[in-house]
Amino acid sequence: MKNNTSYSAKKTSLLLAVSTILILMLSLIVIDDLTAEAMEENKSLTLTAVQKKEMIELEIKQCLNKNSLDTKEFELSLEVKELVAYDGQALLDQTKIIGEKGQDYTGTPGVTKRLKENKLIVGIPQEMAERFHSEGNQSVSVKSTLKINKNDEQLMKSYQESEFRFSFVAKNNKTQETVETACAFNIDPPTAKAVPTTVRAGSSTAELSAEKLVTDVKSDLKFEEAKVLGIEEFKKFDQAGNTKIAVIIQSEETQRKSRISVPIKVEKATSNFYTSELTTVMDEVGDYKSGKPIDEALLKDAIVLQYLGKNFLDDVVIIKYGRYYRWRDFNGEELKIGPNDQVEIRNVAYKDGKYLNLYLRRLTKDPFYLSEFKNKPFVEFSTSPEPAPGNMGSVGKPFLLEATVGWAENYLEKRANFILPITKDYPDDESSLDFSLDHLENIAIADDDIYKSNLDVKTFTSGINGTKPYYKLYWPKKLTHRKPYVFTLLYKNVPGEYKKSLEFGVLDVPRRRAVGILDSSAKINIPISYQSADIEGKVDKTDGKIKAEVHQFLPKQGSSKYYKPLSLDINLSKYAAKLDENNTKIKITDDKTTTDWSKNVKETYSVNEAGEQMVHLRISKEMLEQLGNQAGNVKANINIEVPMSSSADASIMEYYDSDSSMFKLPAKVSNELGSNKSVSSVQMLKPTAQGVSQAVEIGSTFKELNASDFVKDLKSILLFDTIEVVGFKGEKTFDILGKTKIEVTIKSQATNVLADIEVEVTVVE
Repeated sequence: MKNNTSYSAKKTSLLLAVSTILILMLSLIVIDDLTAEAMEENKSLTLTAVQKKEMIELEIKQCLNKNSLDTKEFELSLEVKELVAYDGQALLDQTKIIGEKGQDYTGTPGVTKRLKENKLIVGIPQEMAERFHSEGNQSVSVKSTLKINKNDEQLMKSYQESEFRFSFVAKNNKTQETVETACAFNIDPPTAKAVPTTVRAGSSTAELSAEKLVTDVKSDLKFEEAKVLGIEEFKKFDQAGNTKIAVIIQSEETQRKSRISVPIKVEKATSNFYTSELTTVMDEVGDYKSGKPIDEALLKDAIVLQYLGKNFLDDVVIIKYGRYYRWRDFNGEELKIGPNDQVEIRNVAYKDGKYLNLYLRRLTKDPFYLSEFKNKPFVEFSTSPEPAPGNMGSVGKPFLLEATVGWAENYLEKRANFILPITKDYPDDESSLDFSLDHLENIAIADDDIYKSNLDVKTFTSGINGTKPYYKLYWPKKLTHRKPYVFTLLYKNVPGEYKKSLEFGVLDVPRRRAVGILDSSAKINIPISYQSADIEGKVDKTDGKIKAEVHQFLPKQGSSKYYKPLSLDINLSKYAAKLDENNTKIKITDDKTTTDWSKNVKETYSVNEAGEQMVHLRISKEMLEQLGNQAGNVKANINIEVPMSSSADASIMEYYDSDSSMFKLPAKVSNELGSNKSVSSVQMLKPTAQGVSQAVEIGSTFKELNASDFVKDLKSILLFDTIEVVGFKGEKTFDILGKTKIEVTIKSQATNVLADIEVEVTVVE
């Protein structure tokens, strides 16, 4: 019993001891918290630093009702530690001294601010401290903004564990109170622009280049480079539609990474171009081999768009804000064609006696480029500037051009069929060309192996110009050969109005891509029909001859087989003299060489049922081929002159113009494609007569004489015409002995044309 009592007593004592210890510990914790709170309350100096991008907003706040600072002078300093890449002068300039109630004391006399090494020091004199107190301020703040210099490589000295770390120390020299705050400066991760890319169904990311999927890769730090690491993960594009893949980029110094999301358009797998629905394959002699047959009716009078001028530098015109500049004005340099610029190319075709122009209008919004003039036979447009040798070049912008054709912009060819050769230099990488399917009937090619592989085709719709169907030629990889491609596009019945014209361009642009047009040397794989000939009547004022010039465009054919003999029938009206090789002068030249082709052309003559004089010219196949090989596409000029008939009847007066004294005689030329008319102007020649010498008495005048006695053999070039004697010209008195001359005026009664006949007379006594 006693032992139990003793045990209980000991137990009670132990519990009391533990309880006492717990109470003491709790008391110490409470006392410690109260002490910490009291210490916090007793702080008179505080410092805050707030980051806003590369700016750090700083505030030192000094309480004035502590330590009797309300009536004493003091200095506040701010030290920048572990950071040197900042603008100290800007920090000083932006420093302000602000009272508790918002008063700005910065410029107050006696208040100073200065920089000393890495410290900003603000001095407050005693009178200023007293003023703070008198104006009811319980505290005063020093505020400033520190700008971190991202261009300074020394910023990397502050870089620690994926962020920039540094600190600020504020100090009051009077109280020796110090406060420090740490700061971590964060930068944005590297950035890049995604390049939306189109792929074919069945392909994968293994066929893509990460470097081509992004552009403008850069770090947030000006002195730091950023690079493309690669595509985040492998992906197979099984179905057509829209998807995205990620490209990872990284800054080289700070090792920060970004994930760039790239839109991917997956299109249905393309088909081989060689066997596509628009492809027409012509063999080496020009015969149809395979593919879509050509409707020969479309070739009749089709306009071939191949450059016919002498120099692109003079015929390529750039229109900037209404002002016209020749390419020569820019020395043939590569030109950026801006959103407000237009391009006009002259002498691109010939029709009905006129050279035609090509007017280009941009359908896409971005600039495109006219490639540098390198004396090539075509004009080339590209998506971006030509890179320096060895450089891949920059990513371009898509461009789509609309072309209209006419001899003036408001006189466009209406409902015409066009043949347009498109030239594509051998692609050195993945590449493509795009054409509108509007009016496109055939794409003719030579039977060459380069068209059989690594060249695909697909159709698609685009919102660039509404939701129109387009046709894409696509080279999926780099070529092994170095041969250019020539595609001959046949367009049917293209209206001569905007929004319904020829459209071509490059819409997929992983790098610089170009397309050439109007290639004068391109071998066109379609037989080109002759055009109807044109005739231009000439004016003859001296010889009484009917003169005209026939113009016939003679295209260079892509095959010897395409050349066919050409016949021209020239009708010079029934008022021409009977024609033969002796009185008919014909000269045949072309507009590119000095060759006279007259002897190579067979001439025959006839009179039709209406009595009209005809000249028939037959140009042989051999001559046409020789001319094509020697001069290319040319305009043949056929000059012809024949005498006007001396036996014309009075019906010729229907064509007489009394104001100009000229006969306006019809002239006409015909070939198998049609005919054209013109008017040849022949001056009515003056009537003629022979003077009859007479003796007249001295002192006599014209009044005593008969003018008819002084002329004989009066004639006109018109058989039905009558010539009358009008009289002497002027007044005269014969008052000097010897020989002298007078003039007698005669007139054609049919045309009223006058002539003055000179007569020699002898004055006698």
